[in-house]
Amino acid sequence: MSNTSPSQTHPRIAIVGGGPGGLTLLLTLSKRGIPATLYERETDKDSRAFLGGILDLEWETGQRALRENGMEDAFRQFARREGEETRLCGKDGVPFFHEGGSEPADGDLKNARPEIDRRVLREILLDAVPPDAIKWGHALTAIRPLEDGQHELTFANGLVTVVDIVVGADGARSRIRPLLSSAVPLYHGVTGAEISFPPAVAALPENREISEHVGKGSCYLIEDAKVMGFQRNGDGRIRAYA
Repeated sequence: MSNTSPSQTHPRIAIVGGGPGGLTLLLTLSKRGIPATLYERETDKDSRAFLGGILDLEWETGQRALRENGMEDAFRQFARREGEETRLCGKDGVPFFHEGGSEPADGDLKNARPEIDRRVLREILLDAVPPDAIKWGHALTAIRPLEDGQHELTFANGLVTVVDIVVGADGARSRIRPLLSSAVPLYHGVTGAEISFPPAVAALPENREISEHVGKGSCYLIEDAKVMGFQRNGDGRIRAYA
């Protein structure tokens, strides 16, 4: 067990989960001189590098945090307004709605919802945070409240540590949530599947019709309470969801 005493000026902060939310919090704290440690179960930053599709970031759901942490230029470099292009079709593939993405009149992304690959956003954040603040290969297995308001964290690799503040950014099956809520994930009868067409496959002639329907953004076939969706990533790959 770690017996390190808390800092004279800062509490010991643990962030559990290295997705966009956890990384953004780590960035926000580090930019303000507040030390924190992020624990991530993946073994390194390249694990599941192509996990996730595209995200549309509005001002209050991501852009503001990036701008206030000096990351606006990095975000603009990879954000894709054209990624907002959307087609809605029936199950026969005939579009009944189409909307293209365009730059806001004032050029301020604050008034837009540009798309960015989740992978790219993660890389931007990883490049901006102190690398030694992330502990890879740390899967949380248990958390125990202590009498003085601290919490004891136990990880699958054997590490046990005590922190003053713990932040759960560990997703739907969070091990932190039970401290605050009895809510648990429930199956609602909806089953989905996902496949990814690498850029070279997406560009094949036999996939031209799919590629044209997806355009630079997304295409959804919706009918009979079923959905099949396609999304274009920034590198040209197409993700399909059903």
